[in-house]
Amino acid sequence: MFKDFNSEEEAYDAVKKMKQKYDSSRIKVVAPFPHNNQTKTHNDYGLPKENVKYDGDMYSLEQLLEGCGFSNNQAKELNNTVESGQVLVIVCQDTSSTFP
Repeated sequence: MFKDFNSEEEAYDAVKKMKQKYDSSRIKVVAPFPHNNQTKTHNDYGLPKENVKYDGDMYSLEQLLEGCGFSNNQAKELNNTVESGQVLVIVCQDTSSTFP
């Protein structure tokens, strides 16, 4: 499951709600094309360091999605629709998933 947000504040609010339902180890926050003013860290979200990633690496986004239970086709489709500045909040099916 994932949700995309156009601001960090919206993503932050979503993470707070998701943490009430899911273990923090299953929640990932990724901004594939972050804007310069998007600077939240794992500490801000209250998540493990490896669960928050802001970078321009679309390949690692596909790997993350596949590791969280998305099919290869779903991962590629989502990868192709992510826009600059969007922040994705993802709940993984498998708690052993980490960023590549």
